[in-house]
Amino acid sequence: MLRSRDQPSLELCSICAALNISAHKFNRNADDASPPTDYGYDQRGLEAMNIGFLDHFYRRRNHCPFCRLVYEATHRDNGHGIGHDGLDWEGHRVPCWLEWQLDGRYLSPRESGPLTSSPAFTRRLRLYSKTEAFKPCFLVPLQQTGSVGTPSFQARAVQAEQADVYQLRGWLDLCETHHRRCAVRSAEHTTTATLRVIDVQWMRITEIASTDRYLTLSYCWGRQRFNVLTRATVAAFSSKLPYETFPDTIRHAIDLVAALGERYIWIDALCIVQDDAQDWGRVAPLMDRIYGNSFLTICAASGEGAGFGIPGSRPGSRSLLSSVENCAGLQLLAFRSVEDRIKHSPWNKRAWTFQERILSSRSLVFVDDRVFFQCREATWSEEMSCETSKPAWTLDMINSPLTDFDENPLRRYARYVELYSGRLLTMSSDRLIAFEGIARSLTTELAPQTTASTPMAFHFGLPAWYFDWAMLWEKSVPGERISERSSDRIFPSWSWVGWHGSSEWRISTTSSVLLNLHEWLMRHTWIVWYLGVRSRCQLLVQLDRTGFSGKGRWSGYASSVETPTAIHLDPYGRAVESCVSLETKPTRHPLEGCLHFFSWSAFLKLSRRSMSDISFTSHLQAGMFRFGVEDGRGDWCGTIILDESYFNSIGAVFEFVAISEAREFAMEECDSWTHYIPEEREGAEWYLYYALMIRWDEKNEVAERLGLAKIYKSAFEHGSFEPGRSWKEIALG
Repeated sequence: MLRSRDQPSLELCSICAALNISAHKFNRNADDASPPTDYGYDQRGLEAMNIGFLDHFYRRRNHCPFCRLVYEATHRDNGHGIGHDGLDWEGHRVPCWLEWQLDGRYLSPRESGPLTSSPAFTRRLRLYSKTEAFKPCFLVPLQQTGSVGTPSFQARAVQAEQADVYQLRGWLDLCETHHRRCAVRSAEHTTTATLRVIDVQWMRITEIASTDRYLTLSYCWGRQRFNVLTRATVAAFSSKLPYETFPDTIRHAIDLVAALGERYIWIDALCIVQDDAQDWGRVAPLMDRIYGNSFLTICAASGEGAGFGIPGSRPGSRSLLSSVENCAGLQLLAFRSVEDRIKHSPWNKRAWTFQERILSSRSLVFVDDRVFFQCREATWSEEMSCETSKPAWTLDMINSPLTDFDENPLRRYARYVELYSGRLLTMSSDRLIAFEGIARSLTTELAPQTTASTPMAFHFGLPAWYFDWAMLWEKSVPGERISERSSDRIFPSWSWVGWHGSSEWRISTTSSVLLNLHEWLMRHTWIVWYLGVRSRCQLLVQLDRTGFSGKGRWSGYASSVETPTAIHLDPYGRAVESCVSLETKPTRHPLEGCLHFFSWSAFLKLSRRSMSDISFTSHLQAGMFRFGVEDGRGDWCGTIILDESYFNSIGAVFEFVAISEAREFAMEECDSWTHYIPEEREGAEWYLYYALMIRWDEKNEVAERLGLAKIYKSAFEHGSFEPGRSWKEIALG
């Protein structure tokens, strides 16, 4: 139900009244430069403002409606331990901020060139804490205008006990009719296989062509054991499903399909024979195609397991609580953003559900007390009137993994890895399998040069045609290596799939490379990468770095039909024909899943020294720290981010292997204007290496990647501890 109060005072306190919150500020129909004459001078305009401490608002909540709204928006489900006194879990006061954010824009048609947008129609008032003491929320006027297809870009009332099925159906109709990107089925999603599905009309298992119209369910199984399809029940389920024996989530999904006027739904527990390895082997490779071809995916984002149900899918299945207050003549609604509500759901923490969400053209996401619609071109919610047949943008689309518009595919890949890699898996062995569908969906864009001689577009989750860039990933959070004891698959340390916890490509580390990625790949990398595959060394990608291809800056390598056996490098690692020829073809016995390559090796010391002051401190997740690297003379020569366990290794000497050139340090890596003492730059731009910090096993056969560093080249040449710099063969497992 709506939480509104008619009896308590409607008078704003003096502090809230001074905020000058008005309908004009939410509505951008008038030109900002010439507001209505009755608007007058506003000393608290549209700039971000510090409105005081939460405890002040909490104390006044019984006497001021805006203070009450702040209390309800920040205290309920805050997840940060803020008490009824407005203090955080340590008893500290919490500063509170407001800012106006533009919302509601129409976008130009995609074929008209670069994406442009109309001026924003409305604004939202964002309530937040710069210290992230509570989850931010929006404040928007509650309006009765606007409907599906004719948006007001303002808030609307939400049905309390059940989502409006007509509204859900309206969302689907709008998307199906007007969103061309959502209707596209790319080649990697097509299959001629038949599909076992649930026929909700006859309540039985049946088979349809994979090109027929069907829905899918994305949910968490949980620990509860429930009735599933087995070899013993195939015949019975094909005749009549025992509907009452299924957990609530599955039953609610079946009912919703019928309510939406659809007939078929694919649910893994009932459409894969769970005790038949052959059936699993047939269906598992098609999982990405199953969700990619689905007309709609129903996402049960609430609860830890299948017994929780789908709140809002049927009458009385949810308890809605909205924060609405009458402030200065406006009914203001407080709510959190769509992606914030989804992000913190149990369903969103699972790895398999991420693939299901990304590959689906359109989804209905059910959280505890809201339903959201997401597709390739829109994000809509029950509480905001934003649905339109025209291409449009709203604040609800921020951070959606689906609405990428014209985003570069490599950036999209990196974003998917960052979102996926920190998710939970019941079986560590599924870490790569659960990402393979996403990888396949990006193959055409990331590996256009793939041929019969180079069929592998990805190697352990890293794109082959950008492999040197792909090797620049770093850990975001502390996480142990996935050992062979916890998995029946090989997960190498050189890929992010080999580690528990999330990974990323940090902007501070890679920004200068991205200025012209293709040029960097062609002119500032040199390693010839081989992969151990079935007792032989397989060249990852056949390359030609002797000439520069005039491709776009986001392009990958240029290809070559020749297999290089040697490379010419100067002392800094630059490929030039006038220098000595260095071996590149591996001589060690090939090891399955290992990278085999030659490059420069040096030995340097781990240090606690930082070359950035507090103004440029790196914003790292808890447990991660930026360490320094020192050479044999005691000079700081580089930086690396590792987890806190490496504080025990301060002063220890580690081996570093150069893998490519780096242009410069970011300010958070080194903000000093003094140069490295031994460095003779001679005006060169590319005076750094990207280097892997490695550790060899007891037999000195296989090395393990520990982290990614940026180090002065001269430290390799002049500052290495014994045994000094060398051109060395590496087997990286």
